[in-house]
Parts: sequence; structure tokens; C-alpha cells
Amino acid sequence: MKPPSKLARPDVFHPRIVLAGCPQLVSGDGDDDGVVDALRRRGLHAQWLSWDDPRTEAADLVILRAAWDYAERRDEFLAWTTRVRNLLNAPEVVAWDSDKRYLQDLAAAGVPTLTSHFFAPGETVRVPKGEVVVKPAVGAGSIGAGRFVDPAAARAHAAKLHADGRTVLIQPYDARVEAGETALVFLGGQQSHAFTKGPMLPPEGSPPHWTSQAPSPRSRWHRPNRTSRCGTSATRRSRRPAGIWASPPTNFSTPGSISSAVSAGTTGIRCCWNWS
Repeated sequence: MKPPSKLARPDVFHPRIVLAGCPQLVSGDGDDDGVVDALRRRGLHAQWLSWDDPRTEAADLVILRAAWDYAERRDEFLAWTTRVRNLLNAPEVVAWDSDKRYLQDLAAAGVPTLTSHFFAPGETVRVPKGEVVVKPAVGAGSIGAGRFVDPAAARAHAAKLHADGRTVLIQPYDARVEAGETALVFLGGQQSHAFTKGPMLPPEGSPPHWTSQAPSPRSRWHRPNRTSRCGTSATRRSRRPAGIWASPPTNFSTPGSISSAVSAGTTGIRCCWNWS
């Protein structure tokens, strides 16, 4: 870890800032490369730590950026969020967003979402007609998610999730995702940029290609300029924990549709999508 830059005004309070990763990605997943150095050049105390590092609880500000193991350690993770002095986002927002049942709240508020059916362990699973996606209500990176045409196969997958004590979410498969999802990012109420994510879930009977090394998924992002809301574009890369992520055929993505991708952010500061 590099030492912080010399403070220009040592007599002025400088908050200790932590960008929170996870044990597999203590220094983040690549989305924030350069941020810590930029903060240090401005005389701020900033560093990366895994969210479960006890030193995070002494920081003046903790910013969630790459806590990708929250789904497997949700109770522990949510308890930690309440012990941090100042957390972005707020603990109650993180708790709400960490369970996809927030879709019910959005639908009740009039936000267009995909039809979503939730089944807790012990409840009878009803599979709607047509191709569906079956996944855990608490999850990330499409782990535990699958596409099904056969209702019996869908119910069998739901039974496996129930056996692990997980609430099941079933949604109709929206074929529009195959053309990509557009995620809109707003900072301070103003549009910052947008990016397109390609499909990840393969059709039923075609398992994803698992890798023993972290893939380098790509998504195309667009930053608005004066003449266009998506005027310039570039390719950005991300790093994910090795051995637990599917390597998509084209661009990194999560299943679902843009209409259901409204989120306050669990693993990071983001405005308009949820890692499914």
C-alpha cells in the first residue's frame, strides 16, 4: 500500500476514506482504477480494504465498490454495514437492494418491471407458461440462475435452491436482452454516462463456460457530450473473482430487462442497475 501524499493543510480535518472490496478482490474489480491515486494527489487519506477488514470500521467514510461475496455472507455483510461510521450507500438502502424482492416495492410504486414471482422455501413453486428465468432472490453474477422452457426442469432447479434455504425468483425470459441492456448512470441527479451489457444466461441445456481464471468481460459505455446524450464511447474492462464467474460469449451482463434494472446499489455506487 502506498503512503498517502503529504497533506497540504495538516491543520484541517482530512477524512480517512476506504473503498471496500472483498477478500477475492481487495483492490477492486478494475472499475475504479486510479481513484485512490487521484484522491491521494489531493491530499486525502484513501485506500482499498476488503469490507470484512476490521480497519474499515475505523474509517471516516466507506464506499462500497466490489463487495461481490455479499450474497454468500449476507447476514454477516449486513451486520457489518451497521457498524461502519459512514457508509455509501446507507445501510438500509444496501439491505433493501441486496434482496431482489425490492422489485415488488418498485412495482407497487408504479415503476415498470418484469413480472416477478417469489417463492420462499416450503412454498409451492408455480412456473408460468413460456421460457422463464429461475434464480435466487439474493444472488450476484447470475450464480444459481438458469433459463428454462421445460416447467419440470424449472421446478427442479427451484427445488435445489429451496434445499439450500434460498428464496426463488421466477421471471419470464425477455428476449430483448439478447440485443443488450442499456444501463443509465446518474451522479448527483445528472446523467453521467450509459453502457450496454450483453446477455449472460445461455439457453436451457447449454451450460455457461466456467473458467478457472478471472475473465475480462467487456461492456460498451457512453458518456454524453453537448451534441449527443451518448456522444462518445470506449471499451472498459472489469476483473471478477477467479473461478466463480461465467465467461459470457460477448459482453458482461446480467439477465433481466432494463425496465427491471433499477437499483440503489449493493456492491457499489450505482443508480440504474442491479447485478442479478
